[in-house]
Amino acid sequence: TQEVLVMRDRVGIKMQAKDIMRGARTSPYLVTLILLAITFVLNKIVEMVEFGSLFYSYAFTQQYLDLIASGDLNALDALIAAMPENTTGVFFLSTLVSLFTIVLNGGYFIYCMGIRQGLRMPCASLADGLSVAGKLIWCWIQVSVRTFLWSLLLVIPGIVAAYRYRFAYYNLLTDASL
Repeated sequence: TQEVLVMRDRVGIKMQAKDIMRGARTSPYLVTLILLAITFVLNKIVEMVEFGSLFYSYAFTQQYLDLIASGDLNALDALIAAMPENTTGVFFLSTLVSLFTIVLNGGYFIYCMGIRQGLRMPCASLADGLSVAGKLIWCWIQVSVRTFLWSLLLVIPGIVAAYRYRFAYYNLLTDASL
């Protein structure tokens, strides 16, 4: 009887989640697709600026692996020398895109929490993370550093730390909206 009760709760929770998603003003699937498209385009822009081509990194990786497998060190040195130099501008653009992605994900978390509360959340709520951008970035830095430091002990403490800090962004955004 205990297993049937758990299954019923799971089914009930799943039905409740589906009802919440159906009741959303803007489809959660559409908002997720928009977020993924923006992130993909921004990363492709950085890749194009960094490598000079949208698909340079894939071709380079394949050539690199082939040369390592063949053991031809002279050709490997020539391939690495032919690679474009990373400049400060590329580093700045890459960092800027990464920080913007963190803030955009914060807006996505705000959207998801609003949908869960039954609020009408438009697609524009993806930009709501901009109001707490500094806090989101600082939270990301703290979570990343702490998870990294725990990972130095071994893999398992790093996984535990990542699990421990998984709701840090939600807590921050809940506190920020009060």
